[in-house]
Amino acid sequence: MTIPEAVTAYASAGQEYHVQSRGRPERKPEEAAKRILRRKRFGNRLRELRETAGLTLSRAAQLAGMSSPRKLSQYETTCYPPGDIVARLAPHYGVEERDLAAMVLSHSDPILYQGITGTPGYEPHPDEIADYLRNGSAVG
Repeated sequence: MTIPEAVTAYASAGQEYHVQSRGRPERKPEEAAKRILRRKRFGNRLRELRETAGLTLSRAAQLAGMSSPRKLSQYETTCYPPGDIVARLAPHYGVEERDLAAMVLSHSDPILYQGITGTPGYEPHPDEIADYLRNGSAVG
């Protein structure tokens, strides 16, 4: 079967499976909102730990052996830090490595966190999700 034949034969596949332009399945809006809100909550907590320790982004990155404060800023806004960064940040943030690692896991994968610890991971409140879906922005 040629590509044009396949596109014609399976024309409705994109509608049925909600495939985005880069080939990833589209998430349900509620699931996407949960992920965004968990990510934002984690970033806020990480920033609070840094600020409580009296550190600037530049100083915290330097203490953790990171080449740029920009990456640390990304951990506070858009992504989760890997284990080696968690281990290097924890002592400077005044927390135990395992507590900071648990915080990462409870926000990034609450189901896995619950499977390991028996304690539910962080999930945003349904009202927060509804507000996000209505307004399109995450609240602190």
